[in-house]
Amino acid sequence: MHLAVRRGSAAVGARTLRAPGVQRRLPATGNCVASGGGARGFSFSPRNLFGSSASAGTSSSSRGAAKAAAFFLDAQAACKNKRCALRKGVTATPDACGEDSFFVSPSVVGVADGVGGWNENGVDPGEISRSLMRSAGAFVRESADAGLEVTTQRVLAHAYAQALLDESVEAGSTTACIVRVKESASGTPVLEYSNLGDSGFVVIRDNAVIFRSKFQYYGRAPYQLAKIPPRFKSYGAIENHPRDADSGEIEVQDGDIIVLATDGVWDNFSPTLVRAPSFQPPLVAWRRNWHTEIAGLVDVVAEDPAHAATNVVKASVRHNLKPDDVTVIVAKVVSLAPKL
Repeated sequence: MHLAVRRGSAAVGARTLRAPGVQRRLPATGNCVASGGGARGFSFSPRNLFGSSASAGTSSSSRGAAKAAAFFLDAQAACKNKRCALRKGVTATPDACGEDSFFVSPSVVGVADGVGGWNENGVDPGEISRSLMRSAGAFVRESADAGLEVTTQRVLAHAYAQALLDESVEAGSTTACIVRVKESASGTPVLEYSNLGDSGFVVIRDNAVIFRSKFQYYGRAPYQLAKIPPRFKSYGAIENHPRDADSGEIEVQDGDIIVLATDGVWDNFSPTLVRAPSFQPPLVAWRRNWHTEIAGLVDVVAEDPAHAATNVVKASVRHNLKPDDVTVIVAKVVSLAPKL
């Protein structure tokens, strides 16, 4: 859907960061054995208002809620570390997605993709993406427990602030995409979103993509939230702020499907098979290298809804143009109103 970005140069644009005296170390690769839900991946049911999976950033209680939510996201998540074999590599553990991570809650979900160029400097690019998603999930959970409403902008800003304070994050930068379903004043569902960089989402209705988010680039480098130690400041690394995210709201319907993913998915699905008005065509050279045999994203989701997230991961990996970590959340908009 867009030209594959060489993440080694994405952190600084034209060159890779390398501070004097910094020894390269291999980033943490995570566990390559599928876990947290097996082949289906992590699944969150909206009727179990707050799931019990701590790794997915959910809460075990809905105490303190000021108002019962009218809509939820019936979400499932799956990811694959690019260093792991496909046979055992599809997992549903946010800390085992390589440089990617994710979180899932009843009404808010998100993905993040650490910029890989940092591994040339002894920095695990996944540290900041994992920190961002852990903090986002915790903030959503704690706000729900306190009966406080959140916005995707607030979640992103809070998570980024926490990542900057997180001592386990030495340095790094990451893209991020967070979406939330809420009730409008007229009682209909609305999808609120904040997307920074080249992760993103599509909305599917009646087996057609009706909306897709926009990618954000400086040249070939995606927008990114960064934590830059003093020794790297002179390298001119890209440093965006959560307010730079493409944010907005769209009307959705009960039953709509949201596919949220890192660029490991979007780099590997044909633009002719995933189509929406806001689509930005890739370069002609990339089109020529497209694997035309891959099924369309909509087809993969529709073929087996119960395993949609895992199947999108597998399809992306099997027909990949750019080896990369792949993280996918497939979420269905669900109304909790009684069916007449």
